[in-house]
Amino acid sequence: MANFYGSYIGYGSGGGGVAVPNYFGAEYQFCHGGQQAGPTGYNTIDRLSYTSEATASDWHDLAVQMFYCTGNSSGTHGFSAGGHAQQTTVNKYQQLAQVLGVDHGDLGTSAHSGPSASAMLEQYGYVQGGTGTTMKLKQKWAFLSNTTSSDAGDLSVVRNHGGGASSPTHGYCHGGYNPYGSGDYFTIDRFPFASDGTSVDIGDLTVSRATMQGSSSATHGFKAGGYGIGESYTNVIDKYLFAAGPGNDAVDWGNLTATIQGNTGSSATSYGYACGGQPPATVSTSARWSHDSDAGASIWGALSQARVYPNCSQY
Repeated sequence: MANFYGSYIGYGSGGGGVAVPNYFGAEYQFCHGGQQAGPTGYNTIDRLSYTSEATASDWHDLAVQMFYCTGNSSGTHGFSAGGHAQQTTVNKYQQLAQVLGVDHGDLGTSAHSGPSASAMLEQYGYVQGGTGTTMKLKQKWAFLSNTTSSDAGDLSVVRNHGGGASSPTHGYCHGGYNPYGSGDYFTIDRFPFASDGTSVDIGDLTVSRATMQGSSSATHGFKAGGYGIGESYTNVIDKYLFAAGPGNDAVDWGNLTATIQGNTGSSATSYGYACGGQPPATVSTSARWSHDSDAGASIWGALSQARVYPNCSQY
């Protein structure tokens, strides 16, 4: 099975069968958008190294300011969709060249604070739920063509501010707020990239939380940090199995270096990453944790500017 330093990772029975270009990040994490305070967002795209602990460099800019947006990876480009003020914009930027991000079509309906998923084999990006016209709808857009997104089915429950993860064959949504109630969710949803339809509840997080993102290994999804109504902030990292059927409840996988919410995340082969967020003020901190050990996270560099509610792509 070739690893991410080659052109694909094999996935499936016996370790082969699905060729996914750059499924894991090999070299860099790109952190885009976010905000400091109030309604004004950032358009900054930061590049952080996966191989050396250092402060991020300012890579370039999105075409517009965005926060509460998605973070999607095609293998060569990063994408940011939706966001504050009911945006429908999809932005695309190159991960191999320092050029300004460009408009890449629109979502069919406005959405912000919806978790993302990336289907690298099929070359589609997804936003799952989020605050907008509907908070249950999954929308997908093509990485290779500048078109409006299409309906990809529904989540199992209405939610926003959840976290996302991706395997080579499925997308996942964990946690999030109940916009029509007073609490937040434990629920972990799963859906196949090969067909549109309603996501299936496959298990629960260890704590109900929202306003966080996640990371992915070849076999597991991870949730890091977040905020629970009535339960305050958390530093807990959860790990859950990418598998079919109910009952795949998450386990506690150590802690972040601080309690945090509004952070983003990305995935390398052996590590998950979280950067940005708050409280008490917005932070520039970047941390990483092992996908194979529950020892918890350690500091790994920093963003070029403190921000909350950014998102990430990986290369």
